[in-house]
Amino acid sequence: MADIEQLTDKQRFWLQHIEAAAGSSRSLKMYALEHGLAVSSLYGAKKRLEGQGILGRNPSRVRFVRALAPAVMGPAVGCRVLLVNGTVVELSCEVDAVGAVLAAAGRL
Repeated sequence: MADIEQLTDKQRFWLQHIEAAAGSSRSLKMYALEHGLAVSSLYGAKKRLEGQGILGRNPSRVRFVRALAPAVMGPAVGCRVLLVNGTVVELSCEVDAVGAVLAAAGRL
């Protein structure tokens, strides 16, 4: 990172705002709005300072994360159980779980 004394006044101005925003709990957009700065100017300055090597990029910021699909469930069936007290319980479960669902309903 460059020495702050070697920066132009404009670079120093934006760098101070970007660092202050990073130290706050607010997004860059909210920080800009609260301080009367143009949101696009703040983002543009951040991008320029990163490109010039003045501001380090945040490697922990992940733009994409691999999503894993859950394991495929067995065939589902609809269950409708009428309890002795008149309550109707409807749910969808795997075929293998129907016995357990009916046993649990019988204990109610």
